[in-house]
Amino acid sequence: MHRIVIPQHPDEITPDWLTQTLRRSGVLDSRVRVRDVSLDDPGRNASYAGYVSRISIEYDGDHARPPATMILKLPAPERMIQRLFRSIYRKEVLFYRYLAHQSTMPVPDCYAALTNRDSSRTLLLLEDLTRHATIGDHDDGCSFEQASHALSTLARFHAAWWMHPELEKYPWLGRYRVDSRQNWAIYAGAWLPFMIRLGRVTPDEALGLFRSLWRYRHRLIELEAGRPHSLQHGDFRLANLAFSPDDVYAFDWQVVRIGPPMFDVAWFILTAFQNHERHQFEAELLRSYHVALVGSGVVAYSFEEMIEDYRFALLLAIPQIMVIGGFLRMDPERKAMIVELLHRFEAMRQDHELNALLER
Repeated sequence: MHRIVIPQHPDEITPDWLTQTLRRSGVLDSRVRVRDVSLDDPGRNASYAGYVSRISIEYDGDHARPPATMILKLPAPERMIQRLFRSIYRKEVLFYRYLAHQSTMPVPDCYAALTNRDSSRTLLLLEDLTRHATIGDHDDGCSFEQASHALSTLARFHAAWWMHPELEKYPWLGRYRVDSRQNWAIYAGAWLPFMIRLGRVTPDEALGLFRSLWRYRHRLIELEAGRPHSLQHGDFRLANLAFSPDDVYAFDWQVVRIGPPMFDVAWFILTAFQNHERHQFEAELLRSYHVALVGSGVVAYSFEEMIEDYRFALLLAIPQIMVIGGFLRMDPERKAMIVELLHRFEAMRQDHELNALLER
């Protein structure tokens, strides 16, 4: 069997390459071949850190037809972004190879998950969820019912991996630790580009907390000690979810890791709702997540403990906001979205007394 060369650009996806790849993965048998391939606009605006394209496929052959559309994911072409995110490209490939089939949360079917030895090239071919589900949209937001469904599904996912020793079998996952030198190096590296791009539009009080986070690193380590861990999606937000009548699907698993489960909850609520909506829904959504968690077997975790973990997780959102604002592609639409996110964070900083949590 010939070695498959991993394309680096959507234009390199040819009928012959796709036929060979789908036969190797078992999606096609020898009686079917790809006759023609067409791609939507490369869709770089759909991803912070790479290409996302929908492939339309025509087949020749008498056997049952595979999917007529698939989603292609490739790394970004910029060398700096490739170097910065090489590990997360590889991580998503390995998630689909080894963990997707164990997930209690619905995920897209994977038709190919490719990487070379040094992870300089990666590629995913995934199920096109738009055939039966609606992708979340930050501009449109979501209803309370959708948010509750998403967080209940997330709770069952977290419960399945809650403090689970099996996670240690997958060292490539990595573990979020406040005292990680790598985390602080990324935080420090993001500071200057973040300030150049967004310093003037960040609320003063939030910016002060961003600036002082390093000073409070020992307090953060204290807050982290003894908290539960689970498998964490890492970027659980509306744009990475698809809603069908019966299920909530999660995709974009590039930053999956072992870490505090409440980070996923905090990131979802921060990114899903404008401030007036969050004030209306937040308490009840947190209750629904906790009820689902307890119902899935995590019984020795009180609601009060969860709320403290939620406040701590909001602090962990700061480096993620800074990386998004400092390193990733910025156009007027994305800048407006990040500015809105910064104002939402400022409101949550006040409501949940995050400075007091650090200064306690």
